[in-house]
Amino acid sequence: MPTDLQAHASGLGNIFDSVAEEYDSLRPGYPQELVSHVLKSAALPDDGAILEVGCGSGQATRLFAGRARRMVCVEAGLRMAALAAENLAEFPHVSIENARFEEWPVQPGGFHLAIAAQSFHWVDPEVGYERAARCLRPGGALALFWNRPLGAEAPLRSALEAVYERHAPELSRKDVPREMPWVPLAIDRTERFEAVEIRRFPWTDRRDAETYARLIATYSDHAALPEAQREALLADVRDTIERFGGEIATEHYTLLFFARRKP
Repeated sequence: MPTDLQAHASGLGNIFDSVAEEYDSLRPGYPQELVSHVLKSAALPDDGAILEVGCGSGQATRLFAGRARRMVCVEAGLRMAALAAENLAEFPHVSIENARFEEWPVQPGGFHLAIAAQSFHWVDPEVGYERAARCLRPGGALALFWNRPLGAEAPLRSALEAVYERHAPELSRKDVPREMPWVPLAIDRTERFEAVEIRRFPWTDRRDAETYARLIATYSDHAALPEAQREALLADVRDTIERFGGEIATEHYTLLFFARRKP
């Protein structure tokens, strides 16, 4: 199964630092409906404090920063943390701390809401969920969310699958459970949270061939390929999209797991 969805404490996580600027400019964001739902469900007070685990370059951070009195973002990548600090300079109440969440000094009960956008699979599940619970006040909320691709329309999707079979069959995602069932199980195992709510927020991503190729080059499993293999794959992806009209529309949904810490 691809490591990008279940990896933890992995050297692959450092790959994002090597593509930090591309990641920041190319990765899609998150639906406003998701943000509104999380904030409403969390009932964040006016003096609310938010913890973000793995903020990357600050794409999700910006969506939540305006609603918190204090926001602490823990980011393991040095370049990513520096880029996040630059991108979020307009929010003086947001602090970026360069550390792995597993080693970061926990502030017990210090937060009303803990979020992780496209990142919590990089945290060691043996300690990460328990540490998140310790950071929350009783009644505080945990919101973990990931963008999940459904793929392009059938003719182009089939053609791209053939491209991967030619150049990188090890990157096939056909066996990856799109609903990530291990996440609610891990939350439940802590015995610190009430029932997990699961919601999906659909959206569509449209890109030209070059931009799409640059986007997938920021995926950790693609970036980890040997350079020659990666460049051959990306060139074939670009050529294939051009043959199908020069644009790829990929259907996605953002998958949210939301749970309150027990009193």
